Amino acid sequence: MASFLASFSCAAFMAARTTVACITGTGFSLVASALRTRAPPAPVSALPSGPRVLWCPDWAPAPPAGSVSSACSSAPGSIASAESSDAARIASELSATLEAGEAAPSEGFPGFTILSVGEQLGAGAFGKVEAVTIQMADGTICEAVMKTLNNNASKAAYDREVKALEAARGVPYVVQMYGACQMGGRYCIVLERIRGVSLLNYVEKAFAERGAKKRTLMPYAQIAKLASQLLAAVRDMHALGFAHNDLKIENMMLREGSGDLCLLDLGNASWTDSDGNLQSAGGTIVYMSPAMLAALQHKGGYSKPTFSSDVFSCGVCIACMTEYGTHTSEVRGMMNYQVVLPRFVPEDLADLMYGTMDAVPEARYTPSAAGSHPFMQRMLAS
Repeated sequence: MASFLASFSCAAFMAARTTVACITGTGFSLVASALRTRAPPAPVSALPSGPRVLWCPDWAPAPPAGSVSSACSSAPGSIASAESSDAARIASELSATLEAGEAAPSEGFPGFTILSVGEQLGAGAFGKVEAVTIQMADGTICEAVMKTLNNNASKAAYDREVKALEAARGVPYVVQMYGACQMGGRYCIVLERIRGVSLLNYVEKAFAERGAKKRTLMPYAQIAKLASQLLAAVRDMHALGFAHNDLKIENMMLREGSGDLCLLDLGNASWTDSDGNLQSAGGTIVYMSPAMLAALQHKGGYSKPTFSSDVFSCGVCIACMTEYGTHTSEVRGMMNYQVVLPRFVPEDLADLMYGTMDAVPEARYTPSAAGSHPFMQRMLAS
């Protein structure tokens, strides 16, 4: 872990204005930006908007325009409960039932039936994720994934994630949920299966392929596209009253075919209190805003985390896609405007990153302002 770059002196930082100093012969430029008043750019159509039904997988029949497909989701707000003795027994019974050519019983999931449980796709401290095949009420067969939480998972954690997923129904670029219930003594959540590649793996490959070439990891247009989609998802989640609270490239997928971003894992989602502060702190340290990190470490001297902490994490993700890859510890110096960036990083893209990672929450861009930033306008207009 690279150590953080030394901070500017407080007086110099407060007095400084946006400055571009070229270091002769090094091929680098230092963009030093201070606490400044930003007039939000004029809104443009950079952030996708409008209704978009996502909880039907791409290969499933699309519902009629303007309608919500009940076949592809359980009723909003419903968390069913079903009792059985053991999750492994359920999987075995499902397989046996499928081999017998019969439909498996829907163990507490309203609106669909689990036909089979397939390979394990991932596992971690939270539990495991398995591929499943489900049948909707209208007979449609869909691929999905089932997230089974560990035995020590609290009902509060499960309820928090399901509440966020329910709220995010129809939100573009956020994974969609089919349903959730308690099964085999464990909490289970069934989600759409995203075919594609994780943004983490994509960035790692791009970093390796770039080598010593003097260019950004991704083309400018692709950075703008993914940043726009990420900011659109964050904007819409905030409008619904909650923050993701763990934005990082590990929690994002690029859909097969379209290359669109899909945001995963709402397990750390946090709602706001009456003062607009997040009710819980969480996330991954290298992506955390100063306020979020201070809240987790119980340090004083910082304001409480708000929605702007998500924006800071967005800035780290954009920096990872642009230059740093998985070397996220090097990114944090950007919040003090003292990172040396290669000259091939355009000044407007650098300003977008600095503006989303401003150390002062009030000076940080909002998702809408970042989405209509000049860099976005320039790259998305073509």
